[in-house]
Amino acid sequence: MILSSLLGGTLGVSVGKASESASNESLVVGKSGKAKRLIYLYMSGAMSQIDTFDPKPGIEGQGPVGSIDTSADGIIFSEFLPNLAQQADKMTILRGLHSSTGAHDPGDYVMHTAYSPRGSIRHPGMNAWFQHFHGKLNTELPGSVHIGSSGRLNGVGGFLGSAFDPLRVIDPSTGLANLSRSEKLTADQFSRERKLAALLDRGFRTSAQENT
Repeated sequence: MILSSLLGGTLGVSVGKASESASNESLVVGKSGKAKRLIYLYMSGAMSQIDTFDPKPGIEGQGPVGSIDTSADGIIFSEFLPNLAQQADKMTILRGLHSSTGAHDPGDYVMHTAYSPRGSIRHPGMNAWFQHFHGKLNTELPGSVHIGSSGRLNGVGGFLGSAFDPLRVIDPSTGLANLSRSEKLTADQFSRERKLAALLDRGFRTSAQENT
């Protein structure tokens, strides 16, 4: 699968084998890739492959879009990507992706998890696998962030656990919700509510620590 190939190069492990034993620490030691950060741009409704990275000159259905040579021997791009074409020798272009379904939701799931949807399991996304094998760069910050307003959030922790879920930011221009104290609360009221919440959470936190 596409993500298995990509993650295999990035993380230095096989996702298929790792998913069989996600808690096996021996998979982590000595087999991690060099990359420390990963940015995955997923653009719903973007241009088709024949208009971007996989033009088919001379083939019926290509349309009026032309193709240009790139800095990588034998690789051509759409005429719309002249700057990227100059950097093609530094890229990995995957042109073998296919899907057994034309429906958007299952296809979206595949592109984030490398698995077809199943009713009995939720698979981890690329971000979750990356964090699983690399850990966090900063223990005080989220391991990954999902930016966007899409209703389909498939890059979650899955069977690795909610600790690998991304922090979701719907609109970067507005920042994270609920970080500021409500104007209706005084500082003293807010402090009392935090202490009450901590008191109510104490039993749960104790139980969670005992079970880890």
